[in-house]
Amino acid sequence: MQTLGLKTVPEPKGYQIFGFDFEKSVDGYDALIQRFIKFFLTPIGSDPLDLEYGTTFARDAFTTIDALSVEASVVQSVDYTVEKLSEMDVGREPENALSTANVLQVTVEPGGSVTIKLELVNKAGTSYLVGLAVGA
Repeated sequence: MQTLGLKTVPEPKGYQIFGFDFEKSVDGYDALIQRFIKFFLTPIGSDPLDLEYGTTFARDAFTTIDALSVEASVVQSVDYTVEKLSEMDVGREPENALSTANVLQVTVEPGGSVTIKLELVNKAGTSYLVGLAVGA
């Protein structure tokens, strides 16, 4: 009788690509800011696995020339991003989890680019100022 030798494979601590383990390389405020910007800039409905991922910002900001409409779209998209990321952040470390985001300034340039200044606050209570410039 032949016995099979089974080996327990430990769970990777980070990511596994082509069989190689990689440690998680982004943590803390970098991870928080990257996740916020990725969600904010992704057009809603463009992720086939999650049609609610993303916001209407990219569509709204570059299809209207009215600065007040762009600012309203930014505020609405930031609020939606906070709502969705808060749902996704359950169980995440407080330093990496989003608590609130405040729109400090929205500037619409004549060429169509939009500059946004935000304050992001994590669940540990630390706030970060983020500037985001998006061109047409």
